[in-house]
Amino acid sequence: MNRRLMTFFLIFFTAALFGQSEGEKLYLQGKENSDPVKRITYFQKSCKINYGKGCVALGIYHQNISSAEHDYLKAHKLFQKACDLGEQSGCIQLAKTYDDGLGVKQDDNKALKIMQGVCDKGFGNGCTNLGYVYVRKGGDYKKANQYFKKACDLKDTFGCLALGASYEEGLGLKADIKMAKTMFKKACELGEEQGCHWHDNLTQTNP
Repeated sequence: MNRRLMTFFLIFFTAALFGQSEGEKLYLQGKENSDPVKRITYFQKSCKINYGKGCVALGIYHQNISSAEHDYLKAHKLFQKACDLGEQSGCIQLAKTYDDGLGVKQDDNKALKIMQGVCDKGFGNGCTNLGYVYVRKGGDYKKANQYFKKACDLKDTFGCLALGASYEEGLGLKADIKMAKTMFKKACELGEEQGCHWHDNLTQTNP
């Protein structure tokens, strides 16, 4: 390989690796900082050098500071950038902006398409959120439960909770208290405290 070309690749990949590690460092500094102004500054710097989680954190900040439309639009753009960078939590937040119509025109189909992509890549939280979209869109619990199950299989605790609730109430499938307990217990074992509470309460009323 040409020496100049080798030098170029060395500089390029070194810069890329530096950008990733530095972006993560800035993001973590922002998470750990109690000063809101400094926190946002760290997230801005992290996002600027293309660290996806920094963009997501910054987007959530813009969503929460006020109900002004321009803040929702900024959030949407930041989530889009994070998603384009391959940060799946950014894709989930992006889908939610379409689902809720925050900063963009409400679009169920776009929300579903984005969530489907996240779920297909094996991210359980994306499958759980995809299930919730189907519930909100038309009360399609049968379809939603398929994604809650996939999410739970991928060890997403909220997917287990949602599937357990469906079994308990008979939503989109035959009511099955034993299966509901199983799903709540799995969520509990995965570290979700709510799963422990729901399992214990259901066991008391249905020993």
